[in-house]
Amino acid sequence: MMGNTNFRLTLVAAALFAGIISASAGGSGGNSLQQPAKTLYRPTGDEGRITGVVSVEGEVPAPRLISMDADPDCTSQCKGDVRLDDLLVRDGKLTNAFVYVEGGALDGFEFETPQTAAVLDRRKCRTVPHVLGVQAGQTIQVLNSDLTTHNYTFQTTKNERMNRSIPPSGEGFQIAFAQPEMFVIVKCNQHPWERGYIAVMPHPFFAVTDRNGAFSIEGLPPGDYTVIAWHERFKDQSVKVSVWKRDFKDVNFTFKYPEDER
Repeated sequence: MMGNTNFRLTLVAAALFAGIISASAGGSGGNSLQQPAKTLYRPTGDEGRITGVVSVEGEVPAPRLISMDADPDCTSQCKGDVRLDDLLVRDGKLTNAFVYVEGGALDGFEFETPQTAAVLDRRKCRTVPHVLGVQAGQTIQVLNSDLTTHNYTFQTTKNERMNRSIPPSGEGFQIAFAQPEMFVIVKCNQHPWERGYIAVMPHPFFAVTDRNGAFSIEGLPPGDYTVIAWHERFKDQSVKVSVWKRDFKDVNFTFKYPEDER
């Protein structure tokens, strides 16, 4: 009898020990330990800035023509040649490149979500802006300024997908993407050329190049970073940059056409 009792006690002890190990590992679901909460970043006055220009070398062809014949409302609003905006180069400078920062001090902080809504519109049968950057959780006001119905299809991999239409000059709607994602692709099921991109970022340190290929990233905490330039037609480029207290850094990128095309 004593041998059986000892055996049962051994089994109970083993089961208890296994339960302790399972609990410390996150239970039967296999969940990892929770990451420590990040500190909300508060500006100190020591922040720096990164500015630059994104250029293209080579003979870049004129943007491709768009045929809007399938929708008379589009053709009536868009006189003359209408062209795609997937590769806009002016005097060698690239429009709609998305430039952003990774690493450094950013990994240890979280950043306040902007209270101002970003705006995504359909205007003259185009997606405006073609490239949009927002922070995760930031509201996006989705509009239709045209006299035709537009569809918004948001293709995602980390956020909830959505497909909604807005009637001519109709009331829009608001959305927000909870998780950072590069990129949410915006499409219209009725007008296939109305493509756009939304970068959903965990911080505010990003910019879209203007008509002169210029960008500016403000309020960057001192630290060592990777600055990345993305464009839908080219392979990403990156450079390491150290930003000191109240430092201004100039960072330029040059894509080669067609060598650097995706």
